[in-house]
Amino acid sequence: MKTAFVFSSLLALLFSSAPSNAAEQWPIKVLKIDELKKAELAQDQDKPNTSQPEAFDPAHFKSLKDIPQDANFQHAKKLTQTGALAITEYYFDTDDEPSFLLDIKKSSKRHGLYTHIDQYMFSPNYETLLLDNTVKQANGKWRSLRRVIDVNSKASTQLPDVDCTRFQGFAANSGFVTYGSGTKKADDSFGPPREVCVWGKDAKLKSALSVPLQNTLANSEASANAVGLLPSDETVLFQLAYDNKRCILRLQSLSQEENHRSVELPQGHFIGDDPAMLASGDIGEPCEDKVAVELDLSKLTLSSGTLRYRISKSGRGDLKPDWTSWAEYH
Repeated sequence: MKTAFVFSSLLALLFSSAPSNAAEQWPIKVLKIDELKKAELAQDQDKPNTSQPEAFDPAHFKSLKDIPQDANFQHAKKLTQTGALAITEYYFDTDDEPSFLLDIKKSSKRHGLYTHIDQYMFSPNYETLLLDNTVKQANGKWRSLRRVIDVNSKASTQLPDVDCTRFQGFAANSGFVTYGSGTKKADDSFGPPREVCVWGKDAKLKSALSVPLQNTLANSEASANAVGLLPSDETVLFQLAYDNKRCILRLQSLSQEENHRSVELPQGHFIGDDPAMLASGDIGEPCEDKVAVELDLSKLTLSSGTLRYRISKSGRGDLKPDWTSWAEYH
């Protein structure tokens, strides 16, 4: 169940362009490429590390009902039907090994089949795919690969062996944002900053940054913070974070470290007097995009523009009457 995080009345929902703590140093740093942490080299393994069968192909079944229960298959959904391109996601799950399969068809014919997927992201125009999956090698062993794939040509480029490719954060038509592993200190801690990398759709590294992404309760797992590029200016990184009982939108130029600003959402209040009610699970959940707060960044720039936002008063985000009306910050 999502955390119950209740904001004060809509009249109090005003933004401030001042940082939450004017005395603190700006927490985001631009890194040099040679400063990036190396990742552990992928090791060959005897079988894939996912819950789906080794050679599953949906074309072998007349309908979803024919898929055997021991395949751990859960559901299928259409991702897009754009022109001649059709993409279907198949989801498999056990208690600790969720995975995906992508079936891509072009003009109703099989164009690509990607199996044993841990993470994936398509660019908004579905021309590029960021893929983290386990692939069978010529020697019969399996290996985890992190690649950028051109959907039409199926040409792929493997990302370099750096830690910042560990988690997928954001997809744009121009490229992707990924970030590295965290190190847990305590349940409610940030831990050391994580490395965030911005890649072009050609899989070339464009920028690298050190960002204090929040930890989850599980060590080194994905962060609930939203991180990505501004739609109006993809040379600007945004991060939606939680700090000092507020949601904060941080904006950072990728090329000029001194060029940045933050935008604060107002402080909410607890249910009762128990601070533990602020987060029932991950410390980042109260500010998780489209869960407790939803942002429209389409008209926002680093120095000006309009930010539209609305807030889920319960912090759950799954109840339509629960959302406030859209408000604007100029």
